[in-house]
Amino acid sequence: MGNDNQLAQGCGCLWYATMGICGAFALHPIVGIIAIVVVICIWISSEKEQASYNRPSNTTVQTTIIKPTHQPQSKTLEFSQNCDPSLRLAITKNLSPAKKINHESFRQELLGHGIRCFYHFTDVRNLENIRKYGGLISWSSCDTHDVEIPSAGGSDFSRRLDMRYNLQDYVRLSFCDDHPMAYRLKQEGKTLVLLKIRIDVAEWEGTLFSNINATDVGHSHGGSLSDLQKIRWSAVKRNYVSREDEDFKYHQAEILVKTAIPKEFIVNLDNPIYL
Repeated sequence: MGNDNQLAQGCGCLWYATMGICGAFALHPIVGIIAIVVVICIWISSEKEQASYNRPSNTTVQTTIIKPTHQPQSKTLEFSQNCDPSLRLAITKNLSPAKKINHESFRQELLGHGIRCFYHFTDVRNLENIRKYGGLISWSSCDTHDVEIPSAGGSDFSRRLDMRYNLQDYVRLSFCDDHPMAYRLKQEGKTLVLLKIRIDVAEWEGTLFSNINATDVGHSHGGSLSDLQKIRWSAVKRNYVSREDEDFKYHQAEILVKTAIPKEFIVNLDNPIYL
């Protein structure tokens, strides 16, 4: 019944259109051509509208998702998954260290200056032990627990400086991702990776802050909020500061985390950034 009505309506419209076109040509040939174009446009629009009405409202569109048959994984990720949990050191298992009394103020200070993570660069050969033993460990604690460092970043001289300031049992982090020392080690032929560390570590009770490199004789370090506020934020957020620049030392400000940083606080351990 519906199809019959549509046919009747179509015939009626066609008759009126034909009469209109004839009348238009009677006035002038150009007017007739314009009338034909108008009728064609109206007819196309009508067909589209009718088609939309005839489309079922509960039509289900099926999407086929083609999944790759094989997803290659990096060697580092594969190793991380196969680590022997029994090798993990107790000092890297504490995932909830005691926090500073006003720890939230430290987080707000960092976020207020656009700091979303800290950085630690190391030789790619050290990644295996970082995963095996459960995190980043100070060189002093590595010695205590007989943890081998395949490629140590510091020298004997820098270790003596650490001991002078009683900082031998701290893991060093930076605010910048282009530390000058990393550049020097790359020049020596080392393959370095950059690890991102969650800012949670700044809230821990034993964490210290140094306004410049903590081995520098002129540095100032401490664990209070005022010590964190001594950081020259404009300097740490700059890129590639030259040695002659007045911000060179301040660009190397440090976060010093007591003893160890569990691997759960390393954001990209399974996908480190190669420098």
